[in-house]
Amino acid sequence: MRSTGFLLLIILTACLTIAAPTAFCQSSFTFKYSTTEDEVAFNAIETDDGMYIVSSKIGDYQTFSYNTLFLKLDEFGDTIKTLLVSKSPIVCLVSELIKSDDGNYLCPGMQLSSQGAFLWLLKLSPDLELLMDTTYAVGMDDFDNIFGFINNNHDLILYGSGNQQNQNGSDAFIYKMSQNGDSIKYCCFPDNGTEWVSSMIEKSDFSSYYLTIMGDYQINTNSFGQILTIDTNLNISRIDAIPCRLSMYFNIQLLNASEFFLTGKTFDIRHKNQQQLLDILKMDTNFQVSDSLYLGHYDTINYPAYLHNLSFIDTNTIYYGGTCNQALYDFSSQKSFFLLGCLTSTLDKKWEKYIGGDMYYTLWSVVATSDMGCLLLGSTYDYQTQNMERDILIIKVDSTGVMTSANEHDIRLYDAVVYPNPGTDYLYVRSGPQIKGARMVICDINGKQVSESGLDQELQQVDTRSFLPGTYVWQIIVNNRVIQTGKWIKVA
Repeated sequence: MRSTGFLLLIILTACLTIAAPTAFCQSSFTFKYSTTEDEVAFNAIETDDGMYIVSSKIGDYQTFSYNTLFLKLDEFGDTIKTLLVSKSPIVCLVSELIKSDDGNYLCPGMQLSSQGAFLWLLKLSPDLELLMDTTYAVGMDDFDNIFGFINNNHDLILYGSGNQQNQNGSDAFIYKMSQNGDSIKYCCFPDNGTEWVSSMIEKSDFSSYYLTIMGDYQINTNSFGQILTIDTNLNISRIDAIPCRLSMYFNIQLLNASEFFLTGKTFDIRHKNQQQLLDILKMDTNFQVSDSLYLGHYDTINYPAYLHNLSFIDTNTIYYGGTCNQALYDFSSQKSFFLLGCLTSTLDKKWEKYIGGDMYYTLWSVVATSDMGCLLLGSTYDYQTQNMERDILIIKVDSTGVMTSANEHDIRLYDAVVYPNPGTDYLYVRSGPQIKGARMVICDINGKQVSESGLDQELQQVDTRSFLPGTYVWQIIVNNRVIQTGKWIKVA
């Protein structure tokens, strides 16, 4: 795994982002929650009054002793209320939030104890009052993740994967119940291998469901994952391969009656390094790929957001998110950053932003909001000051991808990143399409201009072979306005 490129830029380059005006009635904020325990934000849901309820975990990583923490934030990112649900020594985790027909919120999750694993269902009022707390024994020793949604028949559909008692590997399951928590039908799909479930949707004609799994169920489809078509009686009617080397963290979302999006982590075989990137596929209901878009950077490891990496309310404002320079360990000394972008339904990029870079960032979910903006839910970790305990980081951007409110946490948002820093013969500028046609001006430490380049591509190479060793100041200029500046060091 390479840690050069964007990593080196963001560690050593001080950048200034000047925010553009936002659309009317849009809000943005940065929220950080930090204690001496390990905290991670999983997901969020917008309430009818424009506030947000956030599900997260808090506890001790080394002993895996976790409780569930709910946060209610207003539109400015101020904390209205918190609710800690603790059942110590039982581990209790909620990663999903679903609005019920009665205006409250269903929160499926899991409880883990020496007695086994139990499905767990809470119901919360909009003011975080606990209205229901129920568990279900389904013969599992452990769960991977538990998700859910309400179908067209107003049933609650819970789904996920877990380890059945006395069995190896993970198996997919679906549990249909009423919104009051009454059981209707439970189905597990046991197999000899491991099937890790990540997303499920109901088809637009309500005739069946699509369930995505990593692994092979019953048959080898020569792929990293499968799409299972499941009828309304929860029987599997069709098994299709997930195409294009998508390997994990699948998200499936309906686009219209005949098309859907499928996202995940992939290897771009068109590039000689076959680096791991984010990938978005547009597919039809015959499972044919009509379009695709690779996202990320070839010199870093790129992961989609773990739980929900694609979200939209309007099909012309589609948000995707992930982590660039991802490590294989939750408490890495690497510097990483959130990648957030906005697409049209034809997979054209509107803009792409880069957030963080001063410590280890990990993105868990992106959630589109009713004002056409987006929430990013993730965690940060600074190995120099923290000991195996992450902090919650929630960022709300407007529809142009900027934070306009006061940023007391000094979280940086970039239109472009410049790397490697220090460097030698070349530097590279990675930017979103929103600044295509910008100019990059480089001056020596005395203010003398030594280079000017047009940023006509999203990845632009700048020749610095003629530069003497030393420190240089660069500016990115759009329409005669400096939008970002920093220092770059050339070494011999």
